[in-house]
Amino acid sequence: MEFFQAFVLLVVAVACCTASQCQNGQYCDGGETCCGGGKFCCEHTATCCSDTCCNNRTETCCADPKLGGVCCIKETTYCCPPSPNGAHPSRCCPRWMVCCDEGGEYGCCDPGVMAFGKANKRTTPQNATTATAPTTAYALFFEANLFADPLKGVTMDLKTGHQTQKKLEKGKFNDWGETVRIFTYNKDKNVFHLPQANFLVKQQPVILYTANPTTGAVTVKTITGGPIGQTTGYSWNSHLQTMIMGTYTHNPKGNITGYAFWHVNVDTAAATQVGTHTFKTVGVDDWVGWFYSTSMDGASLYRIGFKDVRHSLGKGIGVTTIKTGGGAVSTKWVANLEQPSGYSWYMTVHPYNGGFLSLAEHSIEKAISLVKWDLTGNKTIVGHWKNAHLPHYFGPVVGVVDAAAEQYVSAVVKNGVTHELDRWVLALVDLKNNNATEVALDPWMEGETESVSGIGIPLH
Repeated sequence: MEFFQAFVLLVVAVACCTASQCQNGQYCDGGETCCGGGKFCCEHTATCCSDTCCNNRTETCCADPKLGGVCCIKETTYCCPPSPNGAHPSRCCPRWMVCCDEGGEYGCCDPGVMAFGKANKRTTPQNATTATAPTTAYALFFEANLFADPLKGVTMDLKTGHQTQKKLEKGKFNDWGETVRIFTYNKDKNVFHLPQANFLVKQQPVILYTANPTTGAVTVKTITGGPIGQTTGYSWNSHLQTMIMGTYTHNPKGNITGYAFWHVNVDTAAATQVGTHTFKTVGVDDWVGWFYSTSMDGASLYRIGFKDVRHSLGKGIGVTTIKTGGGAVSTKWVANLEQPSGYSWYMTVHPYNGGFLSLAEHSIEKAISLVKWDLTGNKTIVGHWKNAHLPHYFGPVVGVVDAAAEQYVSAVVKNGVTHELDRWVLALVDLKNNNATEVALDPWMEGETESVSGIGIPLH
């Protein structure tokens, strides 16, 4: 009994040194702030704003005593308090407009022409600068056909499913006849980026490929500043206006020793090292650098999957924090989590409203659902499609959240009578009301000969 009590005290002591306890008994980790008495956590670079978090560097809090908070972009918008007559809640108006109670669709009016403007709708941390719902998404697709061009950009109407294609420039990107790695999407410029090492030369320089899905233009630049060899994780971060990237590090004998983390200027291809991680044992990979997505402020990197990748053991999520000023990163593995009953572990991870959105496959039906969850164990299925699946032969499914965090779009495969009749469809969720819909791409895109290589929704 005494041994058990000592063990419990030790566990509590360890927990208290890595997390802060909120008023309701919940914990916030890694320097995060308790918000709403502990209902959710904000990162140390963000401010609690009623029911959301605002980035201290780029946003200001616009609170509302009844409806919660909204984050305003400092550069272009400012906060209007709730209208005295109750016509409008707190909102973000463009700086060239004024707060108004009458005449404005969202309580923002242009004083120059006596016209109204549109305020920023109430949003989560990944808020947009417009209230217009997205109507178009873009993707890259790879076609497994000896006579086909390797990659093509696809423009997709989110309402009708109508799609148009643009072949990417020939000779700029070589897929070597293999499935293409997922490109990260730059929503600010509507382009896709892929950092990939050139293993055909001894130095193994990292090449940055940038593809425009509407024009087909592809630019190729060698990343400078130090990165070489295998790129592990990479993700475009809109708030930092940089691509965050991970690469392996090696000792003089060529053994893998850990990871280096970089900020890459996608215009110049210049990289700046912002962090490092060293394995506990040389050559024994702990997979810290294989992150899937980043937090809004770019300080946290997320890896979903298994702690032991090689043996698919220890499901959870890895959270790696880049420290201001660089140096060794901090990392933790959160394992005490469960997916909804009957589902396999999450396949994707997108930060959303203090938690995450992830696609998960039903263990029996093999159909895909969208799950909202957080590190405290909360989980809710917010979208389900009875005939939405992984490709039968090759390739992943991918998803994206729009800048306003109001629309989720995923490219999935709808099974036909035979696999030759499988087709790509868009699985959508209106995150304001958790309404899931499906839109078939027209003309058809075959699910068994074409593979998605990236998807995105631009700023609008």
